[in-house]
Amino acid sequence: MGHALLMPLLASFMDRFPKVDVVLDLKDFANLSTHDWDVQLAAGILADSSHVARRITQISLRLYASAKYISRRGAPETFADLGQHDIVDKHWVNGISPWLDEAGTQQIAIKPRLVVNDMIAIVHAVREGAGIGWVPTLLAQQTYEADRLVTVLPYLKPAPIPVYAIFPRRRTASPKVRVFVDFLAEAFAARKLTHGRQE
Repeated sequence: MGHALLMPLLASFMDRFPKVDVVLDLKDFANLSTHDWDVQLAAGILADSSHVARRITQISLRLYASAKYISRRGAPETFADLGQHDIVDKHWVNGISPWLDEAGTQQIAIKPRLVVNDMIAIVHAVREGAGIGWVPTLLAQQTYEADRLVTVLPYLKPAPIPVYAIFPRRRTASPKVRVFVDFLAEAFAARKLTHGRQE
């Protein structure tokens, strides 16, 4: 879950609920029960059913490159052309990979030139011309990104990736957990309406 999407929402949450303090840890913990956190945000397939999970939004990905990368290397015209380009990608350890064949049915292997484990870092790398990569459409539509990113192979539309708020069962009844998760769900729903379409 990109912190560039989360930070503006956290500021609004803290303004609305001044008695709730927030500690944000951006590390990725595989086992929430071993850490004393109230809520974890996770995208993709959920492997641990011992926790309570609520779907709060979904992320749509499209392939983007910077205008300077396109001017230097040209734009791929077909899926097969991607093999001749620099690819920026992450390890899709959560079981979801957007690299499917042109029919959208089978996962295929794409060898990235740059592997990054943070979606926001991927956005910056793509913007700076490091290559072609999957970028959340919500980030690509932001004003400061829109004039720098170019859609590549726009017909490639992988299934949206669900984003969940996860918390241990012992925290289910916590008022601060409930208001935070409700706030995030409402905020993301409002953002979809603002953009005029579902993510």
